[in-house]
Amino acid sequence: GQALVVLALLMALVNSLEILVFNQELELDHGLRGNANAALRRESLLGMVCALVGMIPASTSASRSRIVLAQAGPLRQAPRAHAAIMLGVALTGPWWLHWVPMACLSGGLVLAGLMQVPRLMWSAQYARSSRPTWAQSWLVALVFAVLGGVGALVTGLVVATFVLLRDSAAKVLRHVRLDGELRSRRLRRAASDSWVTPRMNQVAVFELQGVMSFGVAAHMSEQVRLRLLPRHRWVVLDAGRVPAWDSTALAQLRALVRDLDQQGIAAAIAALDPLAAAHVGEGVRVFADLDRALEWAEVAILAQRPLDQRPPRGGSDPLGEIGEGMPREARQALQALLLPQVVPAHGVVFNAGDRDRDLLVVLSGHITLVTQWPPERGLRLATVGPGMVFGEMAFLHGAERSASAGAERGAARLMRLPRERFDGWARQYPEAGLILMENLAQMGARRLAVTTRQLRSMLE
Repeated sequence: GQALVVLALLMALVNSLEILVFNQELELDHGLRGNANAALRRESLLGMVCALVGMIPASTSASRSRIVLAQAGPLRQAPRAHAAIMLGVALTGPWWLHWVPMACLSGGLVLAGLMQVPRLMWSAQYARSSRPTWAQSWLVALVFAVLGGVGALVTGLVVATFVLLRDSAAKVLRHVRLDGELRSRRLRRAASDSWVTPRMNQVAVFELQGVMSFGVAAHMSEQVRLRLLPRHRWVVLDAGRVPAWDSTALAQLRALVRDLDQQGIAAAIAALDPLAAAHVGEGVRVFADLDRALEWAEVAILAQRPLDQRPPRGGSDPLGEIGEGMPREARQALQALLLPQVVPAHGVVFNAGDRDRDLLVVLSGHITLVTQWPPERGLRLATVGPGMVFGEMAFLHGAERSASAGAERGAARLMRLPRERFDGWARQYPEAGLILMENLAQMGARRLAVTTRQLRSMLE
C-alpha cells in the first residue's frame, strides 16, 4: 500500500511538471498558448479512471513528448490523439501484444527514448561550449535509465538546486567599481573636492544582487576579498538589489566585515532590507542607500587632511564661494545686505514650487536638497556645507524652486541675499557683480561635472 501511494504521488508530480513544460514549449517555441490547468485536470481524471481498472497511466505522459511535436507538429489535437492511441494499446494489448517479439518492443522503446533526447544534446559543439549543462543533463538521463523515475527525479532536483546556487553565486556581483568611479551627492568646495577626488580610488564599491543564502554569501565574501587591491581602505556593499538574506548569509556578512576590519579596511553595507538590518548586528555599518555610504567614505578621506590644509570653520566668511576674488569695498557693501537666518534641525528653508528668488550661503551646518521634504519621502539631490551656495537657479532666472531644502540633521545658519538687493548693489559695483556671476558660473560647471560623472557611472 505504501509503495502504491509513493508511486501515485510521484506520477502526479511528474505529470504536472510535464504538462507545464509542454505548454511552455508550445507557447515559447511555437506561439500556441494553452491552458495548463485544464490539461492537468483532464489528465488527472484520466489517471483516476486508469487506476480504477488496474492500469498505471504512465504512458499518457507520452502525449506531451517531443515525438508528437516532431511528427505531428505543434497542434493541440495531436497530443490527445496520441494519448488515445496509447490507451487503446493498453486496453487491447492483452489480446495481441504477446504476438509481438520482445526484441521489437525493446527496440521501439529504445528508439522512443532516444527521440525524446533533444537534438542539441548530441551536438559536440554544444558539449564543448556548455560542458556543465551538457554533463548534468546526461547525468539525469543515465540515472533515469538505470534507476528509474524516482532516482532521476531526486537527481534532477539535486542538480537543479546545485545549478541554481552556482548561477546565483556567479552573478551575485552585478557591478564592481574599484577606481572611485562613484561619488556621493554631497557637494564640496573646490579645495575639498580636489583632495577627495584623487583618493576615491581607495574606495571599492560592490553592487550585489539576488537572494543571499549561505553558499551565495560565502562566494560573495570570497570574491570581495580576491578583488580588493592593496590601496583600498574602504569597502561599500550595495545591497539595493538583494531582496532577502537568511541568517547564515548575515553571519557570512559579519565575518567579512570583521576580517576586513582586521586588515585595516573599513566596510559598510548600503540599502539593506529592514528585516536583515534588524538582525545583522551592531558591528556592521548600515546606511540607508549607496549615496549615504559613499558620503561616509568621503568624510573619512577628508579627515586624513593635514590641519594646515583644512578650510577655516564656518562663520568666518559670510559670502562663501561667491565672494572669491571680489574687491574689499564691494565685498563689505554686499555683506551689509545679507539677511541672517537660523534653521533648526529638520527645519525647512524652502519647498519645491516656492517663488522667492533669494540666494543662500551656508555659514555653519549642512543643508540637504531633496525632491520632497522630509528627506525620507524624497530623493536626495545634494547636500551643501559651510561656505557653499544654493538656490542659484531661482536667483538667476526667477523660476519657481525645483527642489526642497532644509536642515536634515542638526541646526544650520544661513545668509540670504535677496535678488532686489543684489540688483541695487550690482548697479553700484558692476565689476564686482560680474565677478559674483562668474563665481556662480564656475560653481554650476563643477556641479554639472559631478552630475555628469554620476550619470555616466550609472549607465556603465
